[in-house]
Amino acid sequence: MKKLFLTNLIYGLLTIYSFGQNESIESKLMDCVYENRPGFKEFINNYEQLLISENILTDKNGMSYKILLERIRFDKQFDYCASKSYMDENLKLVESNGDLIRTCQSQLLNESKEQNLKINEMRNALNNLVISGNLNPSNIANEILSVLSEKEFEHYYYRDKLLFLLSIICKSKK
Repeated sequence: MKKLFLTNLIYGLLTIYSFGQNESIESKLMDCVYENRPGFKEFINNYEQLLISENILTDKNGMSYKILLERIRFDKQFDYCASKSYMDENLKLVESNGDLIRTCQSQLLNESKEQNLKINEMRNALNNLVISGNLNPSNIANEILSVLSEKEFEHYYYRDKLLFLLSIICKSKK
């Protein structure tokens, strides 16, 4: 059941996961969120501060995210769950405007479908994990690291997606 839950949520994220080559697309995707969720950037900053205080992240830069993924990649025990779930806290903000955000982001993704290779790389990498049944934190981290760089984790779009994904993994471990 946990594996099915994790598989479905990761598959859902595949459609909106990564656009590393076109900064303006990432910014536009986050603008959809900022316009419909006032205070969302502050929410991410506060959650990152929680992760720093719990020694999950060392700071708020892209290298810290990359290091976290490297640790997950090689640590088969996966003990990187925060005291609060990013997904649960995030959903409290979404309740009233989630549909507006999804519609806005879907339109942007459809318009730019053929402009970026990163989203296709990420979709293929994670789809292959789902199909092969090798869906575990280590393999997920490995695939993300094979596509995204430290620079891309400086963008709030990728931070949001990674924090959401970590929350899903933590929920599946319970």
